[in-house]
Amino acid sequence: MSPDATVTTGFNDIIDEGAPLDGLCFSEGELGLLNLLDAEPGFFYQGTYHGMRKIVSIGGFIDYQSPYKYFGGDVFIDLPVGPGIITVQGTFGQWDGGTYTDANGIITPFIQLPKERVMLGELGYLIGPIMLSPIVRVERLTSYARDMTTGESPTFAFPSENRYGGGLAFWPYGHNSNLKASFTRVERSPAPHAFNVINLQWQVYYY
Repeated sequence: MSPDATVTTGFNDIIDEGAPLDGLCFSEGELGLLNLLDAEPGFFYQGTYHGMRKIVSIGGFIDYQSPYKYFGGDVFIDLPVGPGIITVQGTFGQWDGGTYTDANGIITPFIQLPKERVMLGELGYLIGPIMLSPIVRVERLTSYARDMTTGESPTFAFPSENRYGGGLAFWPYGHNSNLKASFTRVERSPAPHAFNVINLQWQVYYY
């Protein structure tokens, strides 16, 4: 078991009469990265280790400067199963730009970022003998934005969104060179219609 954590803080000296950020501290960081099996080398998600490590890790983070806040967590699993490697990730995040009352008594957004919540789930399986990974992915963005004139929620500017998709990844040289193809169905509300995204990618990494 290998727990890790990091925290950073700062001080804002921007002058804006009435705004809550005058002289306030902000903080951000990884609240914790708990590696239950092999340790990961860093805080950033890199994807499958192709069997080089056995990973079960749980992470959490927060970014805060009143009234703005952003927090979330994730879980990542990458383990050998049968003739290959199963890779699972789940992520949750929520952010809210917040509001404040300015010098004229008007409620004003701190930043143009309404409250939104995002969830993601992804499952892949690397078929070892042929280095091919089928992958499925589901994402959900819930927007709590509200039009102050019509009362509509969510809004066209900040819609809620569902994404469903899957694809294949071919790893002839691991992360150094690989081919990926994916299809995603995107449904937004409000929006005139849904749409599809097709992505083809060839990745080459040389060092």
